[in-house]
Amino acid sequence: SGLIKTFTAISNADPAEKAALLGLGISEAMVATAAGLVVGISAMVVYTMCASKTEDHISLAKKAGYDLVTTIERSEREA
Repeated sequence: SGLIKTFTAISNADPAEKAALLGLGISEAMVATAAGLVVGISAMVVYTMCASKTEDHISLAKKAGYDLVTTIERSEREA
């Protein structure tokens, strides 16, 4: 909303004030963009870490299931 407010203010401002108002609006927009990038990149890092942990747990569960089935099959063959 920084640039929207800025363009609204510029339309009603004196020509001498326009450059200063535009600079402030661009500055506000860049701060908002930087904040958005920080939040977005942080969220991607957390998501990637959680997805990796989930894959690790799935692999362990699959291995445990395979080991259980193998143990049951061996015990049935021996009985």
